[in-house]
Amino acid sequence: MRFARLGNKIQHIDKILFNLNKIKFLSEIAWENKLISTEEFSRFIIEIEEIGRELGGWKKGLTKTPIQG
Repeated sequence: MRFARLGNKIQHIDKILFNLNKIKFLSEIAWENKLISTEEFSRFIIEIEEIGRELGGWKKGLTKTPIQG
């Protein structure tokens, strides 16, 4: 993704964020069905949310950058 065009980078980040939300949703289902412990779920969600914040910040930075092809 390093050499992708700006528009493509944003699309990639959006796709990753969408998939991250799917993973988050599926992990909630696993937790509700007692397939993973509350401790495991809690640690996992903290990590997933941190990744989401980092990606969101990256996307925000890209959207403020003037498009240069």
